[in-house]
Amino acid sequence: MHITNGNPHQDPSKGRGWSAGFDYAPSYIPGLTFGFTYWSTKIKGGSTGPQIAAISSNSSLSNLLTFYPACATPAQISAIAKTLPLTAPLEACTQYIVNTLNSSYLNLHSEGVDSSVNYVLPTDTWGTFSAGDAISVFTLFKESLGAAGQEYDVSNTTGANSFPTVGLQMRGNVGWALDAFSAQLFVNYTGSYRNWGTPKNPITTDPVTHNPTGGGDPVKANVTFDLNFAYDFNDGYLGNDQVSLNIRNIFDRDPPFYNSANGYDSNVASPLGRVITLGLTTKL
Repeated sequence: MHITNGNPHQDPSKGRGWSAGFDYAPSYIPGLTFGFTYWSTKIKGGSTGPQIAAISSNSSLSNLLTFYPACATPAQISAIAKTLPLTAPLEACTQYIVNTLNSSYLNLHSEGVDSSVNYVLPTDTWGTFSAGDAISVFTLFKESLGAAGQEYDVSNTTGANSFPTVGLQMRGNVGWALDAFSAQLFVNYTGSYRNWGTPKNPITTDPVTHNPTGGGDPVKANVTFDLNFAYDFNDGYLGNDQVSLNIRNIFDRDPPFYNSANGYDSNVASPLGRVITLGLTTKL
């Protein structure tokens, strides 16, 4: 028998983190800038509901699983289920009750790098050219359940939690501006990863802890392009206003296939194809 509920007395999550980085603009190459940050974050006591495989191998979660070899009595079931409504008929003999209690069981440890490079080249005749790139990389992403849980690696996966842990994401750009007109082209990249949420291929697990160790479905990298045009008015009725044209996903690329009801990963990719937006911004 499975019981799902929340803990009204749940403690708040606790966490700590640090980051170290630098910004650098070399004087011998005007217009060039670099940025680099390495960060680390630990969170203890995030809200989650451990499943039976984790509960059965984790001494700090053992209170969530109770066995009744001679079948649980109605009083024993009622003592755990309390006033929760039934969503399925009770079995003739309930030999165990697992309480999937959402409470402060999730511990996370993640580290990564955020970096950027940008270059701006002004010219006397042809306007100003620019190029840049911003990259985010998870170098570590581990989690454990409860006080006695063993850490396991969830980096470059989705489905292990309600949030993705895709290892590499990037957004690059090239641009040009002349007088009141500007144009920018962006490239967006999300690296390949593995589907642990609804895979067709089985997930491999540790025989002792039952934590996932690999397997699942490979999900391809995703590359899309965006284009933006803008014109700034300097005088007249539209003085200080800007008109813009934004084309998102200009090549109308479909998201990579992800084994789910809708066929894509809503945490990482968008189902929308090419989107064209015309905008007017008023500056007061």
